[in-house]
Amino acid sequence: MFTAASDKHEYSAQPNASKEMFSWEIIESEMNPMRGPLSKTNGFMPDPESVTKACVVLPAAWEKLWRNLPKYYIRESLRDYCEQHLEPIDVDQLYQSVDIWSFIKSKSVVFNIAQAWVDCAREIGDTEAMPEPPALPSAIQETMEQFVRITECLDYCTLADMCLTSAEVVAEDFDPLHAHYDELQLLCPVNGAPTKEEERSGDLESARVRGIVENRFHLMPTIMEYRTSDLPSLVAQVQKMIHTYEKINHVDCRKGIAEEVVALLGKIKQSFSRLREAMTFVKRDKIDPVVWHRDVVKFTAGYGGHAGSSGPQTPVIHLIDAFLGRTAYGSELGEMILSVRKQIQQNHQVFVRSVELGPNMRGFAAMLSQEDPQHPVVVAFNDMVEEYVRGFLSIHHGKAVMYANAGFGETDTPRIFTAGTKYFWPNTNSVTTKLRNLFTAASNERSKVKVEESSNENDCPPAGVMRDLKAAGFRCPVGLR
Repeated sequence: MFTAASDKHEYSAQPNASKEMFSWEIIESEMNPMRGPLSKTNGFMPDPESVTKACVVLPAAWEKLWRNLPKYYIRESLRDYCEQHLEPIDVDQLYQSVDIWSFIKSKSVVFNIAQAWVDCAREIGDTEAMPEPPALPSAIQETMEQFVRITECLDYCTLADMCLTSAEVVAEDFDPLHAHYDELQLLCPVNGAPTKEEERSGDLESARVRGIVENRFHLMPTIMEYRTSDLPSLVAQVQKMIHTYEKINHVDCRKGIAEEVVALLGKIKQSFSRLREAMTFVKRDKIDPVVWHRDVVKFTAGYGGHAGSSGPQTPVIHLIDAFLGRTAYGSELGEMILSVRKQIQQNHQVFVRSVELGPNMRGFAAMLSQEDPQHPVVVAFNDMVEEYVRGFLSIHHGKAVMYANAGFGETDTPRIFTAGTKYFWPNTNSVTTKLRNLFTAASNERSKVKVEESSNENDCPPAGVMRDLKAAGFRCPVGLR
């Protein structure tokens, strides 16, 4: 049944749990990309050429559904097709028969089909609580369970399945650090087909617009990750420099290390600038907020207790918080960020935790500020924080409020948030006001990481945060104060 070339799939499942590992050691490890790609070259993202060249390998009935998924989804015939034509896939045989990226892409297609089925099967009434869907068809459920067993992934469609590790490059001379959403395409879109009524009337434009909005909006996390694909390596290098600094006493050597840290922080600031630029691509004339509200966003709604695919599952956001030394998560969005950490891929969780437990950048800057409040490291660190908070976060918050306002104010349907609550359009002002307040509180928490003259040189995550991280399986590396 499967004819693709075989692959030994020989990777480490995760860093050796019996050994304390720093971020720079982890990124040098050969990690299994099924649990989240991680490399010095591509960061948290797959090699774009490898994932684009890989083939989706599925039985005929599954492949037909995948290639025609928008039609079945839009015309609400997906449930009938699944129940009549799908049989469970022999995932063990698939795993032995195809290369690693073909396996990952095939898995993503199956999980996206499951998410599409959930969206079609869920009956949304007038209640404010998001209703649970009926049980998945046995063919889909059994196939997903086999994938979960082999990959140790979550048992539902995550942001990784939807766009992060499955998006294909469609542009020549693709430059990941300057990625644009029109240079990529979703592996498994659902909105690009006309309804029966649209087809009868000859209206193909509506389907085209839906497909464009879906592709551009859902690929925003993907281009964010590609544009910051140098960040994991840069963060690891900074932490290694700090670790070395703490082990030597020679003044000139320490001065040289501090200069290297300043240079690396400058590169990280550039990475944040590319992140900020990505948010400027989100415009009304490029991603219509009404179409987004009415047709696109409902696909990401969660079920079974999980929040659904959303921006907070973008691993680089967690990495940035960890590297900047964020310890305040008391706001509503702060709590949500922590709660979805478990929804990013395993290797990314491991790396982010190692950064949190490793040599503390903010503590290092605070220590040097005791010698000189305007020490180059302190200035570079604060400039970097400012670029992130006043740059990317500020633009993101403005775009989110603008889209919510347009979505609520210009349509007559409820906006279904991925967390499961429906807000109806007459409450436009109250919803957008709440969003502004939420974003302001979260930004204020991140702004607190800036090093002021009164900063304590022993600044590091509080005992509660450390205790939670240690409970997750990590001990405190010696490089953390």
